[in-house]
Parts: sequence; structure tokens; C-alpha cells
Amino acid sequence: MENLNQKLTVFCWGNSSRGDDALGEEIYQALQKHPRLRCQQWPIRLVYDQQLNYEHALDLLDATLCLFVDASRTCAAPYEFLPIEANECISFTTHQLSPEQLIYITKSSFDKFVPAFFLQIRGYEYSLGAAMSAESKQNMQQALEFLDLLFTDCSFSHWHQRETLLHA
Repeated sequence: MENLNQKLTVFCWGNSSRGDDALGEEIYQALQKHPRLRCQQWPIRLVYDQQLNYEHALDLLDATLCLFVDASRTCAAPYEFLPIEANECISFTTHQLSPEQLIYITKSSFDKFVPAFFLQIRGYEYSLGAAMSAESKQNMQQALEFLDLLFTDCSFSHWHQRETLLHA
């Protein structure tokens, strides 16, 4: 029986007109087609945008656990999966937020703390108008296989164990 009090929120973001920056959108589309959009009987809410912003805090209000997915220029290939902590460092020059800042805003504005993890997928080509690189597509495929494993159990300890094994 589905536990309606538990919900995983997955944020994917990126810009499909900038080569490998489309990885977030590609993961989002792949998850939409996933045959069983569940995580240990939890419903999964998928959210896609070109960037994270303040309004996304509302998407976390009923979440039990959160996963952020984006392309990265600097993470190790094929991907990195790490827990994140709230960070109050807010930039006033843009509406764009980091996952850490969004977790902080949700906590400070709504008194709601949501444990969160960040899946960064290694990208290589970010030029305007570029296609996704073959290397990033391979990394994305490995990240999707990892998500299949991850979604077998949505407990914080299971996810933390996956992070520990990745970096062991």
C-alpha cells in the first residue's frame, strides 16, 4: 500500500540550447517515461525548470526527501551523488539559486527541513547551440542506471550508503 505521507521531489534543470547543460532536462524526460515512477511505494514529484528559484521552495513543502539533478562541468565522470546541506548564502544579483540555498529558504521561510541529495552528471560541451556530447550521453545512461538502484529504497540511510560506496 502506498504511503501518502511520504513523497520524493526530484528537481531537474538545465538549458537544452547549451549542449550538455541539457542533461537535467534529458533526465527529467527519461524519468517521465519511467515504467514505475515510484520510490519504495512513495510517489515521485518531478519538477523541471531552466534554473532553481525562490518559488521552488513551495514544491518542497510536502516532500520527505529531495533529489536535485543537473549537469556539472567539474564533477568526476560519470556522476557524483552527495548529500547537501542548507546554505544561507544568497546572491542578490540573480534569481537563480543553488540546491543548498533552496533548502535553506524552505527551512527559514516555512520551517520545513527536507533532507536532500545532489546528482551531478559530468558534461563537457556548453556552447550555445551545441549538441550534447557523446561522453555526456554515456554519463547520463550510467546516472539513469544509478537512479534505478537508488529508487529501490528512499530512506536517507540507503541513499547515504550509495554516496559512501561511490566515493569509497
